Amino acid sequence: MKARFVRITAATAVALMLASAQQASAQLWQAASQLQSLISPALSGSGRYKGSAEVMGVAGIGSSKLNHVEISTSQGYQYTDWFYMGAGLGVDIVRSSASGEIPSPDAGYSSGWNGWGSSPRYGDKKTGVMIPVFTDFRFNIPTGKSPSAASLFVDLRLGATWLVGNRYLRTDDGWLSNNTNFYFRPAIGARIPVNSRNPRQAVNIGVAYLLITSGNNYWYYDHSVTLSAIGATVSFEW
Repeated sequence: MKARFVRITAATAVALMLASAQQASAQLWQAASQLQSLISPALSGSGRYKGSAEVMGVAGIGSSKLNHVEISTSQGYQYTDWFYMGAGLGVDIVRSSASGEIPSPDAGYSSGWNGWGSSPRYGDKKTGVMIPVFTDFRFNIPTGKSPSAASLFVDLRLGATWLVGNRYLRTDDGWLSNNTNFYFRPAIGARIPVNSRNPRQAVNIGVAYLLITSGNNYWYYDHSVTLSAIGATVSFEW
């Protein structure tokens, strides 16, 4: 009787183990299926994920002029039909319009450069590369009821940018260093859908303003810099 009870108990335990394993396997399969359903929209572009690639050209304005050609990408989430937020990275080719010789510290403009002369940090340059990293906020303003109709947009990029390399970038008043610079780029323009079957794909054409400021640069009168530029931007979003 006792041996029979043990056999029944063992068989019951095995059955429960098999049932639990089958249930766990089903839950694991369900979780894997849900994970695939979450990843697939981002890979296929059918979900709320949104990305864009942009080319911007701006010309410097003000006392110190730097011209920029920037290629960037922004990746993020379309929270509503009118609001997008993401993060981005760019490569900014910068050209200075500075001309003539910049006086050395011996001319009395500065005495704290430790003998660097007129070209601090291993020599200056007039063309450089900057790397902007930013948070991107985009607001769409619809002009029609159809999702395939053209609309207006306001785009705000806020972040930081760095000059690549040890050689400082020459400007009309001094040099832009490779320290951290504040980066702000607002733009306004038109969003034009290019695919009637997928209105998420669109070309954006706009006017952009670029502001770069920093307090860690080498100038005649102080160590701050404010650079402004204005121009055009073209991007494709998906």
